[in-house]
Amino acid sequence: MSLEARRHRADLIEVFKIMRGFDRIPVHDLFQLKSHQKSCMVTRGHALSILKQRPHLMLRRCYFSQRVIDDWNSLPPESVKAKTVLQFKKSVGPLFKKLG
Repeated sequence: MSLEARRHRADLIEVFKIMRGFDRIPVHDLFQLKSHQKSCMVTRGHALSILKQRPHLMLRRCYFSQRVIDDWNSLPPESVKAKTVLQFKKSVGPLFKKLG
């Protein structure tokens, strides 16, 4: 697996830990969930999809909280619903083996 793929995988694992409460970082400090929007119904993806906001500064586009959104939202619901970090890693593993 390439270095870039390993970094993407590590970012997704960190988002999973934050979303599931394994890390003591409040979700709302980093992300805004689509399900918390009054006018937004989740019809595609999964219930933990993150709302992608347009950054005001070009520098902000490289922040962790911005760069992981597309990868996280593209995950299948089965991966996001994992109960443990190990289950999540196993479900995400095949996706990154395809990338190389």
